[in-house]
Amino acid sequence: MEDLSRLDFSALSGMEDECEEILKQNPLVDEGRRGALCSALKRREGLLQGLAGKSRPARGGGPGP
Repeated sequence: MEDLSRLDFSALSGMEDECEEILKQNPLVDEGRRGALCSALKRREGLLQGLAGKSRPARGGGPGP
């Protein structure tokens, strides 16, 4: 996928909380690990949003300089 600007990032709202709730169900994942995993997921969301901002097509529809 080249143009990430079409992604609906509002659909990811609450993803970190949902991750927390899912991982709470696993007795093998302690609180520290759960926090680390959920934080990493949130960082990935931010990175993806950053990439989406950079992938917007150039104005005029032609290739960039």
